[in-house]
Amino acid sequence: MSSAKRKKQPREIHQSIGPRIKYFRERKKFSLHDLELKTGISSSYLNRIENGYRKSPSLPILELIATSLEIPLFELLNVPRPSDTLHTVGEMLLAADYIVNGNLASSDLRVALCDLVDTVLESDFDHNWNQTAFLIIENAQKVIELAREE
Repeated sequence: MSSAKRKKQPREIHQSIGPRIKYFRERKKFSLHDLELKTGISSSYLNRIENGYRKSPSLPILELIATSLEIPLFELLNVPRPSDTLHTVGEMLLAADYIVNGNLASSDLRVALCDLVDTVLESDFDHNWNQTAFLIIENAQKVIELAREE
């Protein structure tokens, strides 16, 4: 069969990859523009990937993003595993489907929940407990704000 007659197979990334990119980008404190400068990929395209509007970036694009975020590609592509395997809370918040206020949780809400959990788990209440409490409250307010928009 000639290549002109072959049907193109649909290519689509897992829905958790966009929120993962956003999560790792924000952990590095990179803006979309910062990541654009590192990858050469436009910030609007990166934004569409993060928010699930672009569902089929190529593997070379994903490799470039992972390299620029200094994470292994397998960590970026670490999609949900079978349910008999244990998951971290972060993996579940980024990858699993769940409903908030009657709607599927958005990628922004997933990332905000992940940030809140990370802040709580990394908190040191023995030192600077006021600052730690403020960070937790700030992250919780962001989650509440996003949940109200769902």
